[in-house]
Amino acid sequence: MNTKSVLLNYATLAIAILFLTAQPLSAIRQDFDFEGGNPLAGWTVDGWGVRDVSACQYGPQTAPSGVQVVGVPEVCQQYYPNGNPSQYWDAGLTTPSLVLTGIWPSLYIGFDHWGDFEGLTDEFDGVILQLVNLTQNTTVQIDSAHINHLNPSYDAIIGTTNPPLQGLWAYCWDTVAPAFNSLGYPFLVLQRIQPGQEIPLRGDKYPNLPTDLEWRGVVSVDLIANGYAAPGDTIQIKWYFVSDQLAGGAGYFFDNLFISSEAPEDLQPPVIDVLSPEEWADIPDSNQLLAVTADITDGVGGSGVDPATVFLVWELEGVPQTDISMSNTGGDTYAGELPGQPYDTDIRYRVRAADNLNNTSSSPWRHLEVTDAITLSWDDGMPASVYQGLEAEDGFSVRYRAPADDRYRLHKIMYYFGRPDGQFHVVVNNDAGGPPSLELYRDSNITNGEVANTFFQYEFAQGDSIVFNPDQYFHVGMRLASSDTTLDPQQLTDGTNEITLESWVIQGGAATEVVGETMIRCKVKRQGVTGIGDNGSGGSALPRAYALGQNFPNPFNPSTTIRYAIPALQGGESAVKTRLMVFNMRGQMVKTLVDEEKRPGDYAVQWDGTNVKGEPIGSGIYLYRLEAGDYTSIKKMVVLK
Repeated sequence: MNTKSVLLNYATLAIAILFLTAQPLSAIRQDFDFEGGNPLAGWTVDGWGVRDVSACQYGPQTAPSGVQVVGVPEVCQQYYPNGNPSQYWDAGLTTPSLVLTGIWPSLYIGFDHWGDFEGLTDEFDGVILQLVNLTQNTTVQIDSAHINHLNPSYDAIIGTTNPPLQGLWAYCWDTVAPAFNSLGYPFLVLQRIQPGQEIPLRGDKYPNLPTDLEWRGVVSVDLIANGYAAPGDTIQIKWYFVSDQLAGGAGYFFDNLFISSEAPEDLQPPVIDVLSPEEWADIPDSNQLLAVTADITDGVGGSGVDPATVFLVWELEGVPQTDISMSNTGGDTYAGELPGQPYDTDIRYRVRAADNLNNTSSSPWRHLEVTDAITLSWDDGMPASVYQGLEAEDGFSVRYRAPADDRYRLHKIMYYFGRPDGQFHVVVNNDAGGPPSLELYRDSNITNGEVANTFFQYEFAQGDSIVFNPDQYFHVGMRLASSDTTLDPQQLTDGTNEITLESWVIQGGAATEVVGETMIRCKVKRQGVTGIGDNGSGGSALPRAYALGQNFPNPFNPSTTIRYAIPALQGGESAVKTRLMVFNMRGQMVKTLVDEEKRPGDYAVQWDGTNVKGEPIGSGIYLYRLEAGDYTSIKKMVVLK
């Protein structure tokens, strides 16, 4: 937090406060960054201590200012004493007494905070903020009703298993960088740790995360004006720590505390809540404008949202597009429209805004697909944990039932992975009344690349997909390609265990029901193509819409197949100008695969991984684009050599 620091030795804090309260000043402010002397002298300390983050392996490796921060546990260690942090449920760090004499017509507090990350309702490191009123002999939680007396307000309600903390709001999730998880859930509970059990180092437990999380600033409204204290009262501020048995000792920390009689400068960016579409929405209308709405607020005491800074940031099939301005539609609500896209187009978007002091924020990325597919799912969208100890060919399978009104083909399988750069096999099985049985389809050695902590989408080329009869049961799943744990993409379950006999773990060739719903979804499309059109393979039925399939295999070496579809044409036309081109990530043309008039039908083109000169191209990510009439679609593919 950007503060005008007056560095005080905490050993003289009580004397300094008494001195300041005796001065005829209109406003006073004290700032503390814990860099000098013994910062906790004069404080009431229970479980808290000072850490030099530059020399401590556990907890934050950066500080908002200097190198020292205050946190719990009090020493730099791997886990809490005896592996049980329950003793810290009532741990507190309390300031010396402050007398609110006449120069305190108002009272504001603020601090920067950092928290370890687990993330289920009952599994976290966190803190609640209390005001101890010695005059009135009361201790109250600031912002206990979650009504924006703190900005930002608390993250979540503490669950039902930790009395007397039950039902209290707490800071426990907000320090997780939003980029970790596009759904907004900082879950990352990768294993359940029992009291006394040694907890692995973060580098082993979370090997692909950044080395540090985010520090976040908190500021309060006027606590006197909002009834927490009155002029003349003697008060203390207390940070009341709460934790659970999963905590690994990284704990909870804060820095840059200030106590002021004057409202602080607005340092908080706007809070953006995207209202629609929902994450991973299926948009059933082809080539129609896509409305996006969001509520954007700047908190109590904020400088206000600057409407000119509110934009939709979006990508089309992974390619960044020009930002789109959003308009205020009344109150805190803003709206904008994404251009319409044809079926089977994937869009990623988020909302960006700034306040009138140029504090800028963005919402987490959201995803949608313009599609006529139906999504089948058991999970509730909230990831929780990952299975441990799987070997090559072990994995997961989820049982689904095709809709009853028609024959359906598999369009996509969606896997929620917790780690990037994993390798796995895509597997589809028949169903024999429960566990997976006969293997119907396998695509080997797929990598999820950079996609992690969200859904990775595997799209079937139309000619490679599998068609199911009405009401037919089937399994979609994955198997690990290697016993190397660094190549495990970490398939997640949601932990709610609301559905039985639908999720299975395959271990050593045996299938066992999973406790909790495995986060593997699938999309199916009504079977509109029963044969192959005018591509030399016979058949008479024609595609219903233009389509560009995902190349197969992908990644590939040395060759891959790209499929696309041309529907029946309007206006009596018999063919349409069609181009299929490959580009590198700099937008440079690599090769044109198709450039001719094409009649309606399904097509398959093989590319041997060479450029226009016939030379083999290097490893990397490439784009391929189909242009057919007014239709354009772009997809990515990966060359591995």
